[in-house]
Amino acid sequence: MNTSAKLVAGFQSPLGRPRPPTPQRVGRPSGILPSVTSLVRACCAAAISAYDRTRPEDVARREWSADSIVPWLLRSPSSPASMATIPALVQTVMPDFVATLASRSAAASIFEQGLQLAFDGAGAISVPTILGNSAYASFVAEGAPIPVQQGHVEPLVTLTPKKLAAIVVLTTEMVRSSNIEALMLDALIRSVGLALDKALLDDQPADSSRPAGLRYGVAASTASTAPDPVAALMTDIETLHRAVAPVSMGNPFFVGSTTRSTIADLRSQHGLRPLTFFGSLALRGTMIMLAVAPNNIASAYGDQPLINATVNEAALQMDSAPDGSPPTKSLWQTDCVAILVKLPIAWAVRSSSGAAWLTATNW
Repeated sequence: MNTSAKLVAGFQSPLGRPRPPTPQRVGRPSGILPSVTSLVRACCAAAISAYDRTRPEDVARREWSADSIVPWLLRSPSSPASMATIPALVQTVMPDFVATLASRSAAASIFEQGLQLAFDGAGAISVPTILGNSAYASFVAEGAPIPVQQGHVEPLVTLTPKKLAAIVVLTTEMVRSSNIEALMLDALIRSVGLALDKALLDDQPADSSRPAGLRYGVAASTASTAPDPVAALMTDIETLHRAVAPVSMGNPFFVGSTTRSTIADLRSQHGLRPLTFFGSLALRGTMIMLAVAPNNIASAYGDQPLINATVNEAALQMDSAPDGSPPTKSLWQTDCVAILVKLPIAWAVRSSSGAAWLTATNW
């Protein structure tokens, strides 16, 4: 039998519960960076420990003894925390994880192309924006004075640490499976990617828990009323493109529902091929289309994720906006494990002209 696909038989722990088998030791999926693999393994260790009633650190040592980053990710946050006190690879966990999300998340793709910063223990980061202008630089003759130009500087924007939280629920059969790493990676990418998109693309203001959405305070542009769908699409794209052109370095990033983006992409033979369209499930069921200048978005990451897991008598409200009311799901009754992951990330729009949107009507 192929040992890479074989489940390792569990044995009875002192508490009488079968110990989960050794996870499948196969190579990392293509494109998954080592720091992301360590994050996934840390979540797996937390899940196994909740079921196995052992310490996550012991699970990590038993299952991934060669991975020195997993124990760091399982540590409780220390104070003060700084990049100088943690291994170099831990510093890349958040940027690398966001890069991994880029193929499925519009927000992650925008962050990857924009300005990426690190809090490094700071309580806030102030980010300036200088709008480009060809008059700011010029050729001068030898010995001639160099002109001094006063650039137009937008007001400073401030990034403050926020935490994106996700709860991933796996059945104990999944936790005991040799494929737990692959299952955990898929669950994290789906849940975190959708949560990022939902927050970044909405019209909600910033508060103590989250940054403002890109559509907050931005009036909708006027959609085309042309009866021909292709003409309406071209006009809408031009309208959005013009709106963000003053602060965009190159073509903007267009985001809509998966349906809207597919329609725009299918009609690329009409002159839209150089443009980038991204379909997001966060806009599913809407006719909204956004244009975003990626260089206008500044994102910042904290020191390290926080990971915890629970089982037994815990009850979860299975809702994207939980308010404590029924229906709830008993982890004990359904034989599941819940893994809580808090990812330190924040973003800010550097100029009010960096995002535009409209609700399409004729295509």
